[in-house]
Amino acid sequence: MEAFYPIFLNAAPFIGVAALASDSQTVRFAAVNSLVQTALFIPTAQLPSLLTGRMSWVDIAWPCGLVALGVQTKLLASQDANPWRTNLVSSLYLFQGGRMALGAIMMTIQGHMNQELPRYLFQAKRWKEMGIHRGTWRFVLKMQKEIFMQALANIGVLSIPAALAISNTRDSGLKFMEISGIFLWGLAYAFEHASDMQKLKFQVQCKKRGIKGACCKEGFWSFSRHPNYFGEWGVWVALTVIVFPSLLSLLQEENEKISRLHKILMSLCIFSPSIAMYICLTWWTGAIPAEHYSIQKRKEYKEYVKQVPMFFPDFNKMISHYLR
Repeated sequence: MEAFYPIFLNAAPFIGVAALASDSQTVRFAAVNSLVQTALFIPTAQLPSLLTGRMSWVDIAWPCGLVALGVQTKLLASQDANPWRTNLVSSLYLFQGGRMALGAIMMTIQGHMNQELPRYLFQAKRWKEMGIHRGTWRFVLKMQKEIFMQALANIGVLSIPAALAISNTRDSGLKFMEISGIFLWGLAYAFEHASDMQKLKFQVQCKKRGIKGACCKEGFWSFSRHPNYFGEWGVWVALTVIVFPSLLSLLQEENEKISRLHKILMSLCIFSPSIAMYICLTWWTGAIPAEHYSIQKRKEYKEYVKQVPMFFPDFNKMISHYLR
């Protein structure tokens, strides 16, 4: 299954761009977004990575690109689109991107960008196994390509929810599924935030007691090894749920100006943000790279891996724990 992951991550952004370019209502949004994302990524990620040899700068560029998507969703929406829908989707992009961008900027101020982040050290390890070594022109090109693909993801597949929301001029009010998606988003974010707070509390307690190399098994971390990643993935699933009625409305549209190709491509792309984020949060820069170093630093981690699922929580265990 993992052999499919890089293929999907490389193909999905291009399919997303093709979907947006196949209709006059979304092609303008795609064109503007392409310019905006390029203008963001070159000074904040491409050039700094070229000058320093570190890929970690993309952690600033990518969430800033989400913020830009939120702004464009607000400004480029059709005049006939429901403002509740466009403002909702805009707000979700702004919040998700804004909090991650702020975190990355704070890390930069604190000096964490002075060395490569572990997840990108792990990428370099993968490339080394492919015969691409640090300090070579192939490594530089590979790093620039990976950064460009994150920009292209913002241009293509990750902008599909925004494009569906701003081009939906047929549904005047919010649908039940959209409202359900809002509640799902709230639950997912609460789960992610609670997981982060539980781990932070654990780390503070360990620091006070002088404990090093301990493995967090508190709260949600006893049901999933990466509950924060699961919550973040849930946020993207919720965004898909919110814009799904807009896709259904598009498919029911009988306007001859909307091609069958556009409908097919948008249908293919609707689940792509969730799939792409799952792959990233588990395989590419998330759980697997993190666990490579956790096993080295924490003696208990190998046993923890045997006892607790990596990504999806053990819901049976969790429900019985909180209901007892």
